[in-house]
Amino acid sequence: MTVPSLGDPSIEITVHRREAGVFDTYLGGRWLCTSATPFRDSAILLMAEGHAAGEVLVMVAENRLDSLQAPLGYAEEFITPLFVPWRPVCA
Repeated sequence: MTVPSLGDPSIEITVHRREAGVFDTYLGGRWLCTSATPFRDSAILLMAEGHAAGEVLVMVAENRLDSLQAPLGYAEEFITPLFVPWRPVCA
């Protein structure tokens, strides 16, 4: 997949915090999903609805201060790392 140019179409979703670590995602006024990984899950849903992998997904937080963007094809593969406790490396 190639990285899209600035001229490629984009899809802007908005996330609203429902509770700690869980978000509601909207496309315009349409609810998409409730998820702990709203960027990835919205990308999967939009790809299933027929959006092209090259379309840029833009996720904006409800406070409009934070955002994340990537082509749908990359966002669909976005994996949130699981929490792994830190352990010192022993030689």
